Parts: sequence; structure tokens; C-alpha cells
Amino acid sequence: MYEFETPGALKLQVSNEAGEVRVETGAAGRTEVELRAISAASQAQVEATHVDCRGEGEGQRVIVDVPSPRRGFLFGSYGVDVLVRVPEGTAIEVTTSSADVRAEGRYATGLIRTVSGDVEAGSFSGNLAVTTASGDVHVAEALASLQVRTASGDIDVEQAKGDLSLDAQSGDISVRSAEGDARLQGSSSEVEVRTAAGRLEVKTSSGDVMVHELLAGGSVATHSGDVELLSVLKGKVTVETMSGDVEVGIAPGSQVAVDTESRSGDVRSDIVLSDTAESAGGDGPKVMLEVRTMSGDISLRRGRTIATSV
Repeated sequence: MYEFETPGALKLQVSNEAGEVRVETGAAGRTEVELRAISAASQAQVEATHVDCRGEGEGQRVIVDVPSPRRGFLFGSYGVDVLVRVPEGTAIEVTTSSADVRAEGRYATGLIRTVSGDVEAGSFSGNLAVTTASGDVHVAEALASLQVRTASGDIDVEQAKGDLSLDAQSGDISVRSAEGDARLQGSSSEVEVRTAAGRLEVKTSSGDVMVHELLAGGSVATHSGDVELLSVLKGKVTVETMSGDVEVGIAPGSQVAVDTESRSGDVRSDIVLSDTAESAGGDGPKVMLEVRTMSGDISLRRGRTIATSV
């Protein structure tokens, strides 16, 4: 095990092709690094791993660089498990090929790049960016901006307080709470958002979209996916789809002005509609709703009460 005294600002840089990278927050001013070969064939990788701590400005940088396996190792299992314990508030940068990444605890900024490894990220007070080709990504808490890009992996975000940008070409997207503006994009992705407090923008080709609570308006565009906005509180909302059905619920107390068009689908409403915000009447929040679909059905109704204060 490697041990370093790391008072002040700390940056952690880890590079590991295969195995696992696990980062935990521990005692202040101290960093520990443990390496474990996952097979006898990869013991040489452990012995050749470069571990260093160097001064950088007013802080320090800890580097863990696991070398690529020698050619002969490719015929057997190889890889190194890396465990690093750092103080809370550390900025981390992790690069892997197939190694999974686990960052448990509270960090400053984060940059995580992997090809096929899964990513589990804890709480980040600064900007966090995650890129993967086929790995799944789970983020517990992002207090600043969060960007996630994946080709075929799923994305799951519990809480995003800053601006949010998620792109999953064929993986599914799930967001529990987005307090800032959010941009979600996918090709065949299924998208589900529990609460969107900022403006929400969703674009998909064939995936379905479900938003439980939409508090400040937004837009949804999909080619053949169904769209469900279960309870909309206020703001301008635009929905465009070619063949998907659209269901929109307007929160109790909110007034709605509607502009809808369906070339061959049915349009149904359980609430009184108007065509301008002024004629919607009442003192409640105003919803300006535009829905366009070629062959999908459009259904408007009253949604459930939104408990979140805005």
C-alpha cells in the first residue's frame, strides 16, 4: 500500500485498462493507494504500476498509472483492482477501457472516461463529465453541471442541481430530480424524469418519454415514441411527434392555453381549453401548450397536485 500526506487541494489521476477503479473519501490530509492483481498473470502489472505524489500549485496531485498488459497476457485474464482513499473535496480524473469505476463519497470536480466499464459516481460539488461507449452510468448527486455521454449504456441520475446534459444513443435515461435546465437526447432511448424544476428539452427517435412533474416548461420531440407529461405546472410546453401518442396532464390550479394538431389521430380533452394565455383566466400558473403529431392521438386531462414549491 502507498501512503501520502496530502494536505490542501488534491487532484487524483488514475489510468487503468481492466479490472476496477474504486475511489473512497476518508481522513483529511491523507491519501492511500492499494493495488491488487485479479490473476497471477497480471501481477507484473501491479509491480510495474507507477504511483506518485507531486506538488502542484498550492496543492498536490496523486498519479496512479497501471501499464497495459504485455502481449502474452492477452491469452489469459488480466487486470488490476485499484483502491484509492482520498480526502473529501478531491478533484478526480479516471480513464479506463473495461475497468468499472466507483467513486464513493464527496468530491470537487470529476472527469471519468471509459470504453465499456460501468460508472458509479457519488456526490460532486464541481462540474462532472462522464464519457463511455457501452458502460452504464449512475450519478448520485451533481451540485454543479453534469454531462454524460454514452452510446449503448443506460444513464441514471438521482439529483442534478446544476445544468444537465445527457446523451444516450440506445441506452435508457432516468432522472429523479433536475433542478437546473436539462437537455436529454437519445436515438432509441426510453426517457423518464420524475421532477424537472428547470426547463426541460428531450429529443429521441423511437423511445418513449415520461415526465412525472414538469415545473417550468420545456420541449419534447420524438419520431415514433409515446409522450406522457403527467403533471405540468407552468410555462411554454411544445411536443412534436410523428406517430407517437401524446398525453398531457395539467396540474390542479394551473390554467392552460392549447394549440393542437393531429393529422389522423384523435384529440380528447377532459378540461376546459382556450387558445390564448389571457383567455385561460384565473390567477393560477399559466401553461401554453403546443402539440403536433401526424398520426398519434392527443389526450389532455388534469394532472396530480405537485407538492414541490416553486
